[in-house]
Amino acid sequence: MTKHQGDITFTPVCSMPKGKKEKHDGSFILARGEATGHSHRITVADPKKLTLIRLPDGRAFMKLEETGTVTHEEHMDIVLAPGIYEIGHEREYDHFADAVVKVQD
Repeated sequence: MTKHQGDITFTPVCSMPKGKKEKHDGSFILARGEATGHSHRITVADPKKLTLIRLPDGRAFMKLEETGTVTHEEHMDIVLAPGIYEIGHEREYDHFADAVVKVQD
């Protein structure tokens, strides 16, 4: 089941793709608000239990080997169970631009 925090989504997937590993210290900014500068941040107790991958096409995935907490200045914290997640960004249709665009935070 997909979880949301604002405009960021966490969708469980079956396997972790190969891609560029992101460095972190157990805490990592997943997305930063374009308008506010606020951030969606994942935090785990043991940095070795979190793997973050970014693919060349911009998609991002994370593997949690323990529960992780996602925080944001304007949203309630959410707790993610261990697993593999695709990290998404909600999109909306802009009728004036006749285009699909990212929801801006």
